[in-house]
Amino acid sequence: MYLREDPKICRVAAYLGNTKLISKYLVIYGAIVWLLFVLVPGIIGSLLITNTRSEKDIKLEIGEMKCPECFMLMEEGYIPVTSGINWRGKEKSVGMVTVFSGLPGTVWWNPFNRPKLPGFHCSKCKVVLFKYGRPFS
Repeated sequence: MYLREDPKICRVAAYLGNTKLISKYLVIYGAIVWLLFVLVPGIIGSLLITNTRSEKDIKLEIGEMKCPECFMLMEEGYIPVTSGINWRGKEKSVGMVTVFSGLPGTVWWNPFNRPKLPGFHCSKCKVVLFKYGRPFS
């Protein structure tokens, strides 16, 4: 686009120069906003979640556990859970599995305190025994 008054002056060149400047600022400010509001809180949250130790964890008062099938010593450890462990009796249908139907103490509501269900594992027999419930009960 050229001006009628002076056909030597092109308005598009001035417009493109301003557009480049605006685009440059949008990219820079967008990167800063992304860093401040997405990346940094995500990193901090991940570090807090992985490094938080709960004093309210369920404790096992068992020294050693033998596998109920092969009677060998089982490995002690824990099951990290998030959406809960849902249990149904033999005769009950699966139904709708939700976080509200999880066993007590197996649903992850607090992002800084993920439940750990202590238990024992036999790698030979593929048996896992664990204790669940609220740490206060």
